[in-house]
Amino acid sequence: MKKLIAIAILCVMLVTSAYALELDLSELSVEELLALQNDVQVELQSKLSAFPSGFIDRGSYEVGVVLQAGTYTFTATYSNKDGGYVYVDVYASVSALDSSYSRVMVVGDTITISLESGMVLALAHGGGILVSAAKPTWAP
Repeated sequence: MKKLIAIAILCVMLVTSAYALELDLSELSVEELLALQNDVQVELQSKLSAFPSGFIDRGSYEVGVVLQAGTYTFTATYSNKDGGYVYVDVYASVSALDSSYSRVMVVGDTITISLESGMVLALAHGGGILVSAAKPTWAP
């Protein structure tokens, strides 16, 4: 009998904890949702910082100064913009840098970018993983 009661209590505890993990977003105020969004971004940033290398955040990166020239793949991994968008563009030089972006990526999208010395890679509203896509020496 004691085993049966212990199992019943355990089942009730498991079901209760499972319900506690659910979050009804429709019941939250705008302020609470914004705070939650910020908390999620902070936690995501802390987890992304665990990546060994290649993570780049919002900003401008001059090739030959901050980045080496070459071909890269960029995967958008986080966004602080509604809808999960990351704005990405490559400019011919620092003087050509402006605030208009021709490429809008959704988190999870991957693109290939060829960068030459003097160019600028610019990201807004998020960041991602930039990895060299150089061909192996054996590839044609």
